[in-house]
Amino acid sequence: MKKYQILVQGKNFSLSLEGEAKTMGFYTTRWVEAKSPQDAENSVIELIKNDKNLKDAVLNEKNNPPMLYAEEIIEIENFEGVKPPGSGYSFYPEEGIEQQKKA
Repeated sequence: MKKYQILVQGKNFSLSLEGEAKTMGFYTTRWVEAKSPQDAENSVIELIKNDKNLKDAVLNEKNNPPMLYAEEIIEIENFEGVKPPGSGYSFYPEEGIEQQKKA
């Protein structure tokens, strides 16, 4: 099996911050073994969708789901220096990004 490093962007995640719902995005990197880049992408998306901590924190209504995108898929030689599949998220407020784009 091949080894992959995948950068994922999450968008439209409604989360409670200081008691108030905020729309957040995030970036995260995950590492997986898979037969192909497509299989690696599918595996990583499922990993994130099934992250209990993230799932429990999401406040989105069914008609306004959060979205996940594989931004970059890189085949790598080995997992040296990382602990697959990885964990953690770098969150950012989506409202701030949209306002900056309009300016």
